[in-house]
Amino acid sequence: MTSCSDKMKTLLRISFLSCFMALTVAAMAGNTFATQRLQRMAGLMPTVPFEQLERGVNDTYSHNGHALTIRVNQWDEVEHIGYKIFSEEQRAVMPSPIYDFLERYTLDLSLPHEISVDTRMEIDHFRVEVGSLWTILNLDTNYTMRVYSSQYKRYRVRWMDGDKEVLSLLFDMSYQLMSGCNAIELETNFLRKARRFKRPADTSPMPLPDALKTCSDNYYVLEGTSYLIGAIRNDLYYYRPEKGAWSLLCSSSKPYWSAFNMMLSPDSIGDFTLRVTLDKYGYQTEEFNIKLCDLVLMARMMGCTPYFAVKNRTQTTIKGTLFMPNPDQGYCHMLTVEIPIDAMSQGKGKVDGRLYVYVPLHNISDDYFEFQNIPHRIRKKQP
Repeated sequence: MTSCSDKMKTLLRISFLSCFMALTVAAMAGNTFATQRLQRMAGLMPTVPFEQLERGVNDTYSHNGHALTIRVNQWDEVEHIGYKIFSEEQRAVMPSPIYDFLERYTLDLSLPHEISVDTRMEIDHFRVEVGSLWTILNLDTNYTMRVYSSQYKRYRVRWMDGDKEVLSLLFDMSYQLMSGCNAIELETNFLRKARRFKRPADTSPMPLPDALKTCSDNYYVLEGTSYLIGAIRNDLYYYRPEKGAWSLLCSSSKPYWSAFNMMLSPDSIGDFTLRVTLDKYGYQTEEFNIKLCDLVLMARMMGCTPYFAVKNRTQTTIKGTLFMPNPDQGYCHMLTVEIPIDAMSQGKGKVDGRLYVYVPLHNISDDYFEFQNIPHRIRKKQP
């Protein structure tokens, strides 16, 4: 007969082997892909070992005789695949989302597809105004590249050889086109980013405005700009107690100003958790939690500029909307929130919000919004 001890040893061996095999399989799995389109493209280039590429930029592979550029992010996801058209120097001197798009889109058009290249370009509203699209593969920094954009609508990219125009491309400022994802996948990708977001270790706090060094008042407003209408702003409000140091205001005695600071500052001014309901395509929703300041920082890292506006106030809450437009990529995230006023003095609490992501900028009109104009200049009696 087998003793209980022998059975336990056998079970432990099986458990150990199972864990070892699971870890081995996970290690062998290698890189994944940030989008479905990139995964499909990779499947059409079997000679490139996408799953084994190192993090960072990989540019030692080619397709159809042209060099490729492939980028793997910190999550071991292949986040970019394209022909190598733009140098790292170009990207650094004049940052733009069009680089990744044109590299990926040109490569994608050269891969096998059931729809012809001309038809795909017509569907995508992508036009070659001057020259041939494939000329782009032979252009270098000896040619002058100029990028034009009409507000929230389209891009025009031109290459000049002296006074001669060699190539001109025109395409919509559509994030679905530029990312290669439909609305459903964009929502899924945003949710994945938000759930795994970690504040970078080298994130520096916002510096205090220089004007505070000579300010003799107890309150100071760092005036920003407005978006769409005057009530949607990104002002920040500072306070200094008697014989104290300056800091961003967060107090239930000044709920309007405190609400602006809570919703706009990428730095923590308290322990505020945002309980988000993500409004998804097809009348679906999904919930997740994130620190309020982390959502603001994440939006900024995506290239968005946050603005806030107050809708209304009750005795216990302030309701408003956080706008996070990205004018270079043609979209805006919008978060409607309900902030408990008592949480401001406590420096902690939960804020409920409903989030709409990647809303096309051309779909947003000031006709839809009615917000309160919040006095932001220093007066004897602050709101």
